[in-house]
Amino acid sequence: MTAVATDGKVIAADGRATKGDEIINDNVVKIFRVPKGIVGGSGDFHMILEYVAWLKKGAKKPFRQCNEGESFHIIYLREDGVWYVSSSNNCKEHEVSVPFALGSGSEYAIGAMLAGRSPRQAVQIAAQRSITVGGTIRELAL
Repeated sequence: MTAVATDGKVIAADGRATKGDEIINDNVVKIFRVPKGIVGGSGDFHMILEYVAWLKKGAKKPFRQCNEGESFHIIYLREDGVWYVSSSNNCKEHEVSVPFALGSGSEYAIGAMLAGRSPRQAVQIAAQRSITVGGTIRELAL
């Protein structure tokens, strides 16, 4: 899993990819600069990449319907707010308040940000508590 955290200005994410109990990679890029903002995601990685590609192509029509069995969560940080897209919400955007985080380390990250930590520090704290969070931590600012 992962931890992706935002305070509305910056998104930070860990770089760990796991399969079951095995760490596959600690250097996965999970945040992407796109037109009008930054996207960070967790879950089915191919779906995150598909969403990023859709945004880069101009997002002129609604993102496709989610298929049964797909599982992903996306934070889309834009100048007009923080938006959340989830396969459990039929791939529709809805605005969320900050601080906001997603992934297996989200509760640790949100708690850390509520206590005054930056998104990067929040992901670092999540990595101390969740074995599925770790590796290289990256951040992008609007």
